[in-house]
Amino acid sequence: MDLLDNDALVDVGGFPNLMDVYGRFHISSNDALTGITGFAGLSFVWDQFSIANNTVLQDISGFPQLGWVAANGPLSDSSYGLGITGNDALLDISGFANLSQVGSSDCIARGSEILISGNDSLQQISGFSGLTNFLAYTEIYEVPIGGIISVTNNPSLTEIPGFSNLI
Repeated sequence: MDLLDNDALVDVGGFPNLMDVYGRFHISSNDALTGITGFAGLSFVWDQFSIANNTVLQDISGFPQLGWVAANGPLSDSSYGLGITGNDALLDISGFANLSQVGSSDCIARGSEILISGNDSLQQISGFSGLTNFLAYTEIYEVPIGGIISVTNNPSLTEIPGFSNLI
């Protein structure tokens, strides 16, 4: 599923019954997008999950049931499984409380990373409290904690309470 380069798109709220995506999930470069609220039923993504370069995006609370990003696909353009990058107006990442697993046994060498980077206004990451199963290597600012999590280049970030079940 790709929602890319839709300059007038303001909110993505129309997919409440979508449960599984057997491919990649990308929402990127939508210049007017302020909210992603419409994926209440989404529970599984087979390939890469990415929300990137939506410069006025403020709210990504629309993933309350997402439990697993398998990252099993070809991942031709990146090595991460779940990425939230370049969303300059985003203040908090809170919409992933039910996410319990990123990666799968088939992709331990690649695709298991959570990448949160380049979100200039991001102050808090609170939405990954359900994450308990992480396949691969993890670092936050190059300090190993047991999986792959890269949180870099978020100059306003002051709190990261959202990974409490991993620590």
